[in-house]
Amino acid sequence: MSGKKDHVDWHGIVQDLFDKKLDVMSGYKIVYGEREKTTSMRLDYYCEADLSQPYDGPVKEGKRPLSHLKRFNYFEIKAYGDTMDEDLFWYYCGRALIKMRMGTVEERKGQMTLTIIVAHKPIKLLKETEYRFKEIEPWKYYSDWVSVLDINILVLPGMREVEGGEPMAYLQALEGNPKHRKLIWKKLLNMDMCHKGILKSVIMGIDEEDLMTIAEELRTEGEVKGEVKGQIRLLEKLVGEGQINRDYYEKTVAPLKKQIRKLEES
Repeated sequence: MSGKKDHVDWHGIVQDLFDKKLDVMSGYKIVYGEREKTTSMRLDYYCEADLSQPYDGPVKEGKRPLSHLKRFNYFEIKAYGDTMDEDLFWYYCGRALIKMRMGTVEERKGQMTLTIIVAHKPIKLLKETEYRFKEIEPWKYYSDWVSVLDINILVLPGMREVEGGEPMAYLQALEGNPKHRKLIWKKLLNMDMCHKGILKSVIMGIDEEDLMTIAEELRTEGEVKGEVKGQIRLLEKLVGEGQINRDYYEKTVAPLKKQIRKLEES
């Protein structure tokens, strides 16, 4: 059976990811989280964070893309193929403010964030001076347009070249463009991570066939690297014992090391 999907459930994939890894991506303890199917307002995701308790679980450190979270946090997702315009931006802000009325307003003032994750950069919206968007990172834009609500737009394509370690990798895996997927996923799967199974589940939800292909390539490359490194160790032993001279060693070992670098960069 082919692993290619006619339709990718982007919202479900992101919600599953948030259920499991919001703490790693934000750096805070998440005390409560729910997805749209359980909320009356149909927000894509809502969570509450305890900013006094940093996440202290296992993780390979890196850049935390959701470090801006506050106590009450609302998320909206515009996946690959969907675009966000000014009308939708107003709608998202309005939903977050209505949700605010469901609790104690005074409790929520200054403690709310709205994070909109987009697969296509909303250039026109970001240029509107009325909304006062500031570029925090090439992939992150902040607005204080609504005084009681911190608004952040995260642009997934802007994350492609970022060396963000494990916390960033989970969002980088949400690659919608087939032209970029395989290269990005291969790089991510080659990383040293504490929770690689979660990363694999994200990729599998998007394209299982590509995941299987990449896994086989990495396995083969690992075997080749192991053989080449074995040859280098043998040469080092021989030159150390005086059985081959240094010039021969240098000429022989240089292409072997170059082969390993090419495999690691592929």
